[in-house]
Amino acid sequence: MGILTLDNFDVKGKTVLLRVDMNCPIHPDTGKILGTKRIEEVVETINALDGAKIVVISHQGRVGRDDFVGMEEHAKQLEKFSNKKVRYVADVIGSLAQDEIKKMNDGEIILLDNLRLCAEENYEFSLEESARTIMVQRLKDLFDLFILDSFPSAHRTHPSLVGFAQVLPTCAGRLLEKEVKQLENILTVAKSPFTVVLGGSKVDDRLKAIKLLIKKERADHVLLTGVIANVFLRAQGRIKFPLNIKDEDEMVASAHALIGEHPDVFSTPVDIAVN
Repeated sequence: MGILTLDNFDVKGKTVLLRVDMNCPIHPDTGKILGTKRIEEVVETINALDGAKIVVISHQGRVGRDDFVGMEEHAKQLEKFSNKKVRYVADVIGSLAQDEIKKMNDGEIILLDNLRLCAEENYEFSLEESARTIMVQRLKDLFDLFILDSFPSAHRTHPSLVGFAQVLPTCAGRLLEKEVKQLENILTVAKSPFTVVLGGSKVDDRLKAIKLLIKKERADHVLLTGVIANVFLRAQGRIKFPLNIKDEDEMVASAHALIGEHPDVFSTPVDIAVN
């Protein structure tokens, strides 16, 4: 695949920084985790790091939103699914986090707090700028290996995703490796017809993905759901009211153009309920 994986490294006795995506749905009133799938997916990579000192990092939610919470419950859930002791550290790059990492023993696992508590993690940088961030510079000397296993966010250039890869030996975790293999198969081996099921609230990203997949002849039929389905329903004139999303007019215009260019490709929901 042209990427390094855990099979390329001996991790025993090494201190590894494992960047995962445990960004879970959160109850807006209680702050409790509503779905643990992304936490469960971390276990395969942790099991492959037997004998290493594992420091797990992840973001959770966005600043100012209901899902922007700390990672203490994530640590409890990760401990439950991995059947391994996971120590939560209520710090990210400060002296507490650094001291806890320095005194780790082989086989131990700690989970640092929400990465987005660090201001830098809320922005995207160039690769060079990411490597120079305070986050990367404070932590890099504590680790022997950086493992990227955060497939849902791996296309972004936040410091935790790309900065450490500039200054440390780096490889893909098991989840990222698996996803890249699947993409490689879709793009080079698998034969049409292809049906794409696409949802989510980040409409601009989805529109770019749809355009690329159609261009690459990897989307003969697209089934839409979620917010992007509403955008297409507006473009079809079936939703008459504003959706109140960023750059709505531009998004609806792009959807309208795609429907016009590819009239037989898209399927939108036949009925909706709006609260």
